[in-house]
Amino acid sequence: GNKKLSKKEREKEAAEKAKSAKANKAPPPLTTSALLDQTDADEAAGINVESEEFRMSDEDITVLKCWLNANVMAAPIKSFPGDFLDTNGKLGIDAIEMMCGKKVPGKVKKLT
Repeated sequence: GNKKLSKKEREKEAAEKAKSAKANKAPPPLTTSALLDQTDADEAAGINVESEEFRMSDEDITVLKCWLNANVMAAPIKSFPGDFLDTNGKLGIDAIEMMCGKKVPGKVKKLT
């Protein structure tokens, strides 16, 4: 039933609800910019991926997806580069292995 909770019990309950909500919250979508923010790769290479010269047109992305699906991918990709990012790069490794006919040495078997 409805019983009065002490201040300490209310705080504990609120903390548990917040922890539960945080655990159930989906991570934000991965983007090239978000990944590069985690490294110095873009700066070290002198690349600004946000500039227009590095952006692919929607038509270019569609052509690339069709080519990859027809020639390389075991399972069709729907979103580029989203599907590659969602699999932590596994689709990219699979594509490389399909194109060269060899396994990529030293690849991580399982992410924890």
